[in-house]
Amino acid sequence: MAKQSKSNQPQKNPATAADPPSEALSLSEIPDESIRRDRNNEVISEAAYQHLRAGTDYFKQQKLPQAESEIIKAIELHPALSPLYNVFGLLKIARRALSTLKQSVYNALTTDPEFMDEFVKQGIEYLAQERYPEAEEQFQKAIALNPGNTDALFRLGFTQVSQKKYREAIEIFEELILMDPQNINAFFMLGIAYSEVREYYPCISNLQHALRLQPAFVEARLTLADAYHHQGKYLISLRELEALEQFIPDEDTTYLHRGMILMEMEQYEEAVPYFEKVIELRPNVAEAYDLLVGLYENLGNFARGIELAQQSLQIQPNNPEMQAALQRLEARLSNPGQPDGTTLSSEA
Repeated sequence: MAKQSKSNQPQKNPATAADPPSEALSLSEIPDESIRRDRNNEVISEAAYQHLRAGTDYFKQQKLPQAESEIIKAIELHPALSPLYNVFGLLKIARRALSTLKQSVYNALTTDPEFMDEFVKQGIEYLAQERYPEAEEQFQKAIALNPGNTDALFRLGFTQVSQKKYREAIEIFEELILMDPQNINAFFMLGIAYSEVREYYPCISNLQHALRLQPAFVEARLTLADAYHHQGKYLISLRELEALEQFIPDEDTTYLHRGMILMEMEQYEEAVPYFEKVIELRPNVAEAYDLLVGLYENLGNFARGIELAQQSLQIQPNNPEMQAALQRLEARLSNPGQPDGTTLSSEA
């Protein structure tokens, strides 16, 4: 099994690692040492735990930059937590993908404007301007005039999802499905809403039903793979992502997801071809370069790591972590027998 080096961990100024989180837990809120342990049963320091908890809280609030900063600080104080950064990276990608998926389904709606009432038309305009309360009001007026207006009901549910009112959205989409049991978009959005509240069993059930109605529903299968991943069902998630190749063979997201899952499973060598495929399809995906450079260093392929680091710096020339990685790889290539002291066991 490939070893994981410090080069694949986020590098920050150590001076910042000792700073307490902006919303630090009080000492009375920090669990006892018997609970505050990592997978190797080593005690996580109070400071590291504070940053870890702060990162989790920020992520729940969708404050991703603050969450990432706190997780990095926790890892710097307790390096055995480093696998969490790979998990966080995948969660960020998944969150970004889900936002894109629900918007693509909404954009695909084909209701002819000629048949929309004025309230729906006005609601769509407000929605496009992200004036969600006003859009919600217009769609509700349309439904009051015609309770069977499934188009207005769908758009009302989408508006609730856009406002992160997931419970309200769930009620709306369930009502819509009772009215229109063949509405695959309603099943998809219901799955999205359940995913956002972390209720994965109803999420999976609704997405599977959408796929039974339309097996080529790409967005539903991507979201289903994400739900399985959150449940820790990595092999099933990989299977769903592999099934997408016949529908979207040139979509980099499926390869990026598979590579990240394999890294979580500590199958580092197996992850490499997927990240290589990502940059083949989209040469500007910075995450793929970051991961590949670290993986190739761990595998001892310094020449390929240097090549990719140079390509990455053409995209992000001011990336200090990649600049440091390039210097380190060049030094190791010129002195292949000299250990650099940065290699950690993958069991760490």
